[in-house]
Amino acid sequence: MLDVLFVGAESQENLGIRYLVSVLRQQGYSAEIARFEGPADAPAVLATIAQRQPRLVGLSVIFQFSAGDFLALAASLRAGGYVGLIALGGHFPSFEYEALLRDEPAVDLVVRFEGEETVLDLLRHLDRHNTWADIRGLAFRHGSEVVTTPARPLLADLDRLPFPARDGGVKDHLGVRFAALLGSRGCFHNCAFCSIGAFYHRPGGSPQRMRSVRNLLDEMQQLHDDWGVDLYIFNDDEFFDLRPAYRQTQIDQLLNELSRRQLRPKLFVKCRASDVDHATFARLRDAGLVRAYVGIESGASHSLEVFGKKTTVSENRAAVATLKQLGILADFNLLMFNPYTTLADVEDDLQFVEDMAADGSVPVSIARVEIYSGTPLQGRLGQEGRLLGNYRAWDYQIADPAVELLLRQVLAAMQRRNYHPEGLSKTAIQAYYELLIYRHFYPDHYDEALARELAAIVARLNRHSVALIRRLARWAGKGEFYDQTEVNRRTIAAALETGRVDAELEARLRRWRQRLHGRVARLRPPVSVAT
Repeated sequence: MLDVLFVGAESQENLGIRYLVSVLRQQGYSAEIARFEGPADAPAVLATIAQRQPRLVGLSVIFQFSAGDFLALAASLRAGGYVGLIALGGHFPSFEYEALLRDEPAVDLVVRFEGEETVLDLLRHLDRHNTWADIRGLAFRHGSEVVTTPARPLLADLDRLPFPARDGGVKDHLGVRFAALLGSRGCFHNCAFCSIGAFYHRPGGSPQRMRSVRNLLDEMQQLHDDWGVDLYIFNDDEFFDLRPAYRQTQIDQLLNELSRRQLRPKLFVKCRASDVDHATFARLRDAGLVRAYVGIESGASHSLEVFGKKTTVSENRAAVATLKQLGILADFNLLMFNPYTTLADVEDDLQFVEDMAADGSVPVSIARVEIYSGTPLQGRLGQEGRLLGNYRAWDYQIADPAVELLLRQVLAAMQRRNYHPEGLSKTAIQAYYELLIYRHFYPDHYDEALARELAAIVARLNRHSVALIRRLARWAGKGEFYDQTEVNRRTIAAALETGRVDAELEARLRRWRQRLHGRVARLRPPVSVAT
């Protein structure tokens, strides 16, 4: 009988269950992972559970919007006769455990916040329910009551953890093997909209903890030696330590260790705009940094204040400009719509895109702030009586009716472009990822003309988004939006226009990717995924 089966998405963000598997195996427990991206994967998961009969099924709910799929899976497990324990873990259950245990009879307990030590304690006492109250970090149902134990402090020393399980090996793309990894956990910042900050600030202990450089490089070395990994995608919530003095020491050690081990990796990292300075990122570029996802969020000062970002528009502009100057892909999105957005904020964001990305250097997606449980923004809207929906899907209306109308028009006209998995924004981001692989792993055959062609496609995309939203915003600002017929006419016209532009650009982008794939295939045979 299997001790634990963890069920979760196979995304880069879900390294958490891979760490859990390694910790449990280190202590002599049997643990496996079943992939679950949505309802289509449910039959395979149910079959695995029926065959392996785990004592505990752990559902890893990273994103709040996917909670319904996981809860439906739990209900299906019970309907199929599974009698073991079902636990939820992740950001959303950590905050909404009372409602979940009240409303979801299929779920037995919730592991709150970081789970390694909590799950280990739970397995040691799995059959002695009367001792669960002594396990920190749990919430469980006892009769009709929900029992909540004190939060378990965050792990202080990440070097104590074994490396995450790599069941199934690593993946490759265009002949290059890559792996996601973490050099740290958490974030010192606590932005108003971000569940990550809330998750790491609630339990106690330092909200951001760094692995030692030597421990991190040991994992990178192992990935390189055992699996042939050359591209490392750091999925840290914040790659850099908050403390400037330690940060420089951290970078010095990283560069020295890479040189000592003769590793020449390519790196992706996540950072804040305030992290970016020319000298530091020039050194990191020389060590292999090729892409930085920068938490810009907005080009409007008012929106940055609402978000609690503690950064300025000037810093955002400087960060993007510096990365472009250094030849590092500056990847960012804009949360253009939030409960307090004004038309002036929208124009500031559009001007930011126009100034920083109209050249097609990166595709910019336009998004709406979602409300996540446990965040300061959820609390603020609740105090103001503006929180709509329920814990499964919180919602709101923008205070300014003109901006609310604009949002609805943008969603209707640009839904596929910005949100669909095969929409233009996401495929353009994928194309830039492939261009980076081509440029940095096949430098002797790199053709700058391909880069210019992709930039032209993305420039057309970005400029069209700006022009369309600006046109809709100017009309909304006239206050004539109570004419429903005219609203519908303009929205339909915007959707048709976007569809025509997207059809043209998607065809160009598809041909571009086919040419790039063809070139790479001729240069190097595909690498089979290690098992």
